[in-house]
Amino acid sequence: MAGLFVPEFIDYHDGQKVVRVADWPLLPPNQNIVEFRPSGVSQRDYTLSVTVTYNEVDPTSGTEVTQTATHSWRCCVIHDYSSGRDKLLEYMNASRE
Repeated sequence: MAGLFVPEFIDYHDGQKVVRVADWPLLPPNQNIVEFRPSGVSQRDYTLSVTVTYNEVDPTSGTEVTQTATHSWRCCVIHDYSSGRDKLLEYMNASRE
């Protein structure tokens, strides 16, 4: 699920100016982070639908009949913000080495 809740932005110092990037892979190593704003989206909802077509024998006529059945599930993914916190800590610890 990586990338599902990307940060709003990450600002860092590049010399005398502040540069903004949209996600961790775009952040150059060993930069002084000015501000990290996590995703403002706290939940994503999806609907997973499965349709199956199958053949069965009609018990009354003995003929083969094609049937279709569909079922749907609602999937809710809730952002717990720990991935952004962990990535920020990882980045800050790496820049101290």
